[in-house]
Amino acid sequence: MPPEWHPHAATLMSWPSNPETWPDERLERVEKVYIRILEALTRHEHVLLITGSLATRRRLEERLQGTAITKAHLHLWDVPGNDVWARDFGPIMVGREGTSGWDYAINNFHHNAWGGKYPPYDADDAIPRRLCTRYDLTKYEPGIVLEGGSIDTNGAGALLTTESVLLNPNRNPELSRTQIEQRLRD
Repeated sequence: MPPEWHPHAATLMSWPSNPETWPDERLERVEKVYIRILEALTRHEHVLLITGSLATRRRLEERLQGTAITKAHLHLWDVPGNDVWARDFGPIMVGREGTSGWDYAINNFHHNAWGGKYPPYDADDAIPRRLCTRYDLTKYEPGIVLEGGSIDTNGAGALLTTESVLLNPNRNPELSRTQIEQRLRD
């Protein structure tokens, strides 16, 4: 599993649109922050941006007018999403260096919105599977609920996490610590 600083092809983001997460004037404020993030990122790399609904995409396209976003590096993806936390629900890539570069696959860990705290989360949980289809990637099913932000790796086989996340009864109640550790090793 490559570390976060490993070269990558793109950053996955999800455009903010959930009124429960961003009530009142907060949605407009967070959209401005996202524009600044996109302006910074698209200068240097590609961004795959989940847009969700057609209404959200139209709102996004209005917000993009007059920005410094490098449009050639911004790729809008019209698939449903529930919220913006792509690091937690997005794919966790694994790879190995082959004769013609790196070969990648996706570990499809399941996302349940931090132990079912913020339903619905079905559309976010489907994103890694959709990416496998979109990019014809191999998919592994570890059978664990895990947020991407709850782990860190060094790219050389070490993985750091916390017991309070993976052993919490609202994530993997049917698995023991030993079983979770083995699935992470696998």
